[in-house]
Amino acid sequence: MTRLHSIKGQLNPAAPFDLEKSLDFIGAFPPMNGEQNLATRALTKAVSIRGRVIVFQLGFGGTVDAPRLDYTLLAQDDLDSSLVCAAEDRIRFFLSLDDDLHAFYETGLSDAAFAPVVQRLYGLHQVKFLTPFEIACWSVINRRTSPTLAKRVKDALIKEFGGALDVNGTLYRAFPEPAQMATTSPDELCVLIKNDQKAEYLWAVVRAFSQVDETFLRTGEYAKVREWLLDIKGIGDWSAHFIMLRGLGRMEVVPSLRNSAYEERLVEAVTRVYAPGKPLSPDSIEQLARRYGEMQGYWAYYLRAAAD
Repeated sequence: MTRLHSIKGQLNPAAPFDLEKSLDFIGAFPPMNGEQNLATRALTKAVSIRGRVIVFQLGFGGTVDAPRLDYTLLAQDDLDSSLVCAAEDRIRFFLSLDDDLHAFYETGLSDAAFAPVVQRLYGLHQVKFLTPFEIACWSVINRRTSPTLAKRVKDALIKEFGGALDVNGTLYRAFPEPAQMATTSPDELCVLIKNDQKAEYLWAVVRAFSQVDETFLRTGEYAKVREWLLDIKGIGDWSAHFIMLRGLGRMEVVPSLRNSAYEERLVEAVTRVYAPGKPLSPDSIEQLARRYGEMQGYWAYYLRAAAD
């Protein structure tokens, strides 16, 4: 058995942070089913960085109000400092370790209907898709199909284009980076997806993400990032918002509830908390969301997590 190279380190999340809440979410999130190993206060998962598969193992230390994450990075070859920094950044981004929830909690605890949700999920930071490219691909393959079939297609993409690393007899596979899919074609993708239109859309996503700097997606002006996403063939209004929120952590906006069947889940979650048995109108829900300002995305995320 080949000896893996390993590096240990520590990350300090913004308090409060509860890894167990994140693990609960991951365990119940169908798009990530089977892609990591979950244990008590621990997570093991693979990521592809510059064509290298790195498996990261996380363990929770400290307390929710003084949290610490101990990590081990495992790879086939030696990891230089730039790869270690990139892996640390990806972990921090994936688990939203730097999100400051204090203002959100202050507003939430003063909201009588929502306060029990905050208390129940205290310390939950949003779990994103591991990369914006992964969620963009998911938004294409998940369209108008069952979650089970979409996950089967995602797994096929991982197996075909992503790398893998064996750690103590367990094979961890990483979702591919755009560069790893850039040499394929719509026809080749169609063999895996078995849908001509989705293959064309997925290829458009591959090309777009091969040419963009992720820093722009994370920090650029909201309207400009959204416009860039909408310029990708196959990415519509709902998909753009989905990527902005769940792939980039852009919490400034809750989507329009008038044109998306997907948002029926949010309507149901809001109704359950604020007006049981009496469905709220989109205008009423948007008014509730505005109270949370630039953290209204977190408000929606907590409502969904509580409902799930």
